[in-house]
Amino acid sequence: MNKEEQDILIAKVICGEANLEELNQFNQLIDADVSLKSEFEKSKIALNKFKEIPEFNTEEAWIKMKSRISKNQTKRFQLNPFIRTIAASLIIIGIGSLLLVKIKQNQNKIAVSTQNQTIKEKLPDGSQISLNKESSIEYDFSKNENRTIKLKGEAFFEVVHDDKKPFIVEVEDLKITDIGTSFLVRENEKQNEVTVSVEEGIVLLEQNKTKIELLAGEQATYYAETGKIEKLKISTKIRPSYASKILKFNRTTLNDAIENVNSMYGTNIILSSKQIQNCEITASFTDENPDIILQVICETLHLDMKKNNNQIILSGVGCNQP
Repeated sequence: MNKEEQDILIAKVICGEANLEELNQFNQLIDADVSLKSEFEKSKIALNKFKEIPEFNTEEAWIKMKSRISKNQTKRFQLNPFIRTIAASLIIIGIGSLLLVKIKQNQNKIAVSTQNQTIKEKLPDGSQISLNKESSIEYDFSKNENRTIKLKGEAFFEVVHDDKKPFIVEVEDLKITDIGTSFLVRENEKQNEVTVSVEEGIVLLEQNKTKIELLAGEQATYYAETGKIEKLKISTKIRPSYASKILKFNRTTLNDAIENVNSMYGTNIILSSKQIQNCEITASFTDENPDIILQVICETLHLDMKKNNNQIILSGVGCNQP
């Protein structure tokens, strides 16, 4: 186990997210390494200090360990618009990493932000949000009149409908109201556009005085510069792979398969040579651990796997396609 993996394991144990196998692995590590045990104790002390701050509720404002963010990534993270208003609430665990996905703002406001991984967030009302990489949401469900989510980036929503409490997604000046549905919202900041695609049910789009209903299988794009909304029917799959956690490869080239794995799990897998890029694989995975996916790929195509810091390098002699 390298240093990065140790840091993540320590953080998961401190935050109560380690499973039984990880706890056993952790106990073996600290029994064998006195310095690691000392580091763990220091990390616990650092976290406990936050519990002494009256404004910070550690039970409600919990942290999920999803990735180890580098110093450069941390700088980008601090530029997130949410961070400027909640800098005092950041939790930094003293193990050389900023491991933060979910943080509490003030008394009731929650912000969730991703860097190079996707996450699935279950909301207090039972609705679920699959948040794509480099995206963020902010919400406060303490008010009785509605359920409002502010989104930057891309997310897939599966909403528990409530006639008395509308579920609203706000992206810039566009308002998207659920009428019992699952839908995808994708913001393109470079093009200054927002695209909404409906998988099931109905959503209502509002921008100033313009109102447009979208049914299942329909998509609309909002152009912020002109204020126009264009609507069309689509036949392509709406639910993204990071939301379904389903990977299907049918004579897919290794290069494309690895791109899909990296995109879904935030991994950094690279191919050592062009000889293996066009090797084909046929397999399907549902919500599977990326380590298992890699093992299957390597065994199927007779590849070797080597870990180098945060990279996973696949190598082999190539393959002959029929």
